[in-house]
Amino acid sequence: MSEHTPEPWTWDKGDAGIERPEPYSTVSAGDTIVAEINSFIPEGEANALLIKAAPSLLAACKKSADTQCLCGIDQASNPCHACVAARAVAAAEGRS
Repeated sequence: MSEHTPEPWTWDKGDAGIERPEPYSTVSAGDTIVAEINSFIPEGEANALLIKAAPSLLAACKKSADTQCLCGIDQASNPCHACVAARAVAAAEGRS
């Protein structure tokens, strides 16, 4: 699996005076469109902001995953922040 598109990612609400037949906004990195978001649904703005923040969130999870595990034997039912972060990183990198 390749690396994700480098930061910074920006969100264009799609309301820059351009008429579009359907609700539309994009998250981009320079000239590369990373995602197209359905702005018509109530969660559209929140989804766009989450996608825009994805590279920073992944970096934070990687840093947290590198800390010492504190959950001991109760990892399955009550994982510590390091284990939760490690699982999130694995999912983002296609390893789970």
